[in-house]
Amino acid sequence: MNDNEISRLSDRAQACLGANDLGAAKALYARICELDENSAEAWLMLGAISGQEGLVDDAIRSIRRAVELDPENPAAHLALAQVLLTKGDQKGALSEADRAVAAGPDSAEAWSFLGALAGQMGDLEQAETSCRRALDLEPMLADAQINLAYALHRAERLQEAEVAYREGLALRPDLAQAHADLGNLLIRLGRFGEAIDSLKIALRLAPDYGPACLNLGVAQARQGDLEAASAALSQAVKRMPEAADPWIHLGLLREDLGDVAGAVSAYRRAVEIDSGSLVGYFRMGVVLASEGRWDDALEAYRQVSMIAPEAGAGFAGQAEVYMSLSDHDRADELLRPRIGTGEIDIRIALASARLCGYTGDCSDPLRYLEYASVAPDLVDSDRADVFFALGRLRDRIGADDEAFRDFMEANTLKRRPYDRKTYVGRVDSLIRVFSPQALQDLPISRKLPDSPILLVGMPLSGAEILEQMLARNPEVAAGGEPSWLPEVFDEYMGEPTAKGAHAAHSLAGIRPEAIDRAVETYRRRLPANAARVTDRATGNIEYLGWIHRMFPNARIIYCAREPVDTCFSCYLRNFAVHHAYAYDLADLGARYRQYERLLRHWTEAVGIPVLQVRYEELVASPKEQFEMVLDHCGLGWVEGCLEPLDGIGDAGRPRPGRESLAAYAGMAGRWKRYERHLGSLFEALAHPTGSE
Repeated sequence: MNDNEISRLSDRAQACLGANDLGAAKALYARICELDENSAEAWLMLGAISGQEGLVDDAIRSIRRAVELDPENPAAHLALAQVLLTKGDQKGALSEADRAVAAGPDSAEAWSFLGALAGQMGDLEQAETSCRRALDLEPMLADAQINLAYALHRAERLQEAEVAYREGLALRPDLAQAHADLGNLLIRLGRFGEAIDSLKIALRLAPDYGPACLNLGVAQARQGDLEAASAALSQAVKRMPEAADPWIHLGLLREDLGDVAGAVSAYRRAVEIDSGSLVGYFRMGVVLASEGRWDDALEAYRQVSMIAPEAGAGFAGQAEVYMSLSDHDRADELLRPRIGTGEIDIRIALASARLCGYTGDCSDPLRYLEYASVAPDLVDSDRADVFFALGRLRDRIGADDEAFRDFMEANTLKRRPYDRKTYVGRVDSLIRVFSPQALQDLPISRKLPDSPILLVGMPLSGAEILEQMLARNPEVAAGGEPSWLPEVFDEYMGEPTAKGAHAAHSLAGIRPEAIDRAVETYRRRLPANAARVTDRATGNIEYLGWIHRMFPNARIIYCAREPVDTCFSCYLRNFAVHHAYAYDLADLGARYRQYERLLRHWTEAVGIPVLQVRYEELVASPKEQFEMVLDHCGLGWVEGCLEPLDGIGDAGRPRPGRESLAAYAGMAGRWKRYERHLGSLFEALAHPTGSE
């Protein structure tokens, strides 16, 4: 052995490492080990390089040799712990990390690693203790600060975790995963704008980091920016092809957008990836049931029960389907054995509340829901469902003040950011951009397809009733509430207010070819076997200027209802489709007035033919009103169109359960029982422009 030669080789190896030439450095350290098989430092460096190359077994062998030669070297134990963890041997890594801090109690890096590993293994107390010891030794050690944040995050000490994340990132702003973890924490705290900022930083640092993309989409959806959320989640499913979660969140977003087919497709993909996905099967059941696809929904719910027979969700879902099929005895058989036994099950509670509406026995469901409403582990969406159900039960028994309190709590939990002044500005822009002259200059489609029937206006103003009546005609298919038109406009022409309200002259730049392509895209999305299709996405009132040029023969019906009845009914409704304005009475009143402004502009200023149908007149004199609708649409009378109505799913499929129009008439004036609670609604409706 030549000490000079070994020293020379070692110097050359260090130089190669400095130049990032791992292959040359590795060869030199291997040569040193041949010359001096007892060189612990050479074995350690050889193992470290093998680890960087991904040769984990080689790394373990080399570093174990270094540990045997120098058992008191904390760096060797720490390196072995790190490479063992890379191989997935948490127990072995923990043992070596313990040896590292025992051999080097002043090694901040060893304590930090021990803290990180303990946090991963769920020993959060040990994780915190170790990280704080590391920071005592080296306060500026960013890894220790981030590892402490992770442990506090997992321990649900969110405010403390936020402080630790920010202190760590101040030291190392280039840590993409830490930015992503902070973003996830901020979502939990309901600070969605800050979460979005953190997650965007993470993606700038690591563009392919799928979890950051996923959580960005979640935060944007919670903030109400559904278009941005859709783009982020679409990227997440590409970057995480073997993960079910992105598909589940994409499905939830599609539900919010009213895209039933897209939601089902996403959930199917989720359960293909993870056959044990309870959420995937359950949400699929919910959406299929909303479509009236009862057998498919039952199968999805049965899958939930097979995967987790101890959980109530699958049985509750099946019971909901049987209630829709009017088989209340079968529903009761599924629910009764599970009410009030063991831990509170939110789905059983909600299904029982619905069932008592048929059976009349609401004492047990009411008590069960009261317990569920204060359960500590409920997420906001589930707690909102509970309070909506409580409100309905108490409304039924005449406990009006308690019912309103429940509805107010439910809406507070579901509320998402909505700025009514921003929406007023949006309407101002629409009115300015679609001036009579600008609209006259906009090209008309040369395709002239069969005319769609558009039902617009506020929700719960009679559009669904009219759609069901129209769908009795064999020429008409019920299209439900699709998002087709907004998507078509965004794809081919750009929606004029979403991107900052184009100036009026921008309409002159729309080419006839763009209008024609938009029409063709829309037609491809319609049911193939129907001559006429209804579209009751009530927000389409914003698009009537485009619609009038795309579909000159379209038949447009504005569904109107007494304003307080409309807004209060929306406030009591637990909407499946996202309506950001529906969770605050003042927002509802302002939105109602904005829809009236748009109606006046389209009909009076621009001259688009729109038939107004009042809800109260429709349910009081259905034959007279429906004859007027048929004449407007160019359709003939069909026997049975005024019979008790079948429920219609979001894609127009009929479902069992019939109600006469007289039942709808009985809902008029319901708000008067709650008048003392509606001051903010009255105030908003008092402003004709809805600007306050």
